[in-house]
Amino acid sequence: MNKLIFVHNAFIYDENGHVVQEDGAYQIKTQGQKVKILDNGRVYKFNGQEYYKIDSGDPDHPYYVRTSSVGKAPKKQAVVMRGTLKSYRINVYSKNGKIIGTWKKAK
Repeated sequence: MNKLIFVHNAFIYDENGHVVQEDGAYQIKTQGQKVKILDNGRVYKFNGQEYYKIDSGDPDHPYYVRTSSVGKAPKKQAVVMRGTLKSYRINVYSKNGKIIGTWKKAK
């Protein structure tokens, strides 16, 4: 559980549970970015929220990220398509009948 990815855009927090700011802007990580979890995935609690410790570059002031903001990378799935596509917006389904991804526009 050393490397996870952000499942959505997320704030970075300090050891007090406050959002980290640099030059007046909040530190935000975007969806899909990889993150290395420190302390073998130990969960820390601040203000009733659960956090993982991540590398900040300064060992005296580590950064934290909420546990709900990170997860494992999704596995790639084969897409089975039948028929001819025209210029319509469609859902793309996996072979198990589940929707994978968002609406796609055929060319």
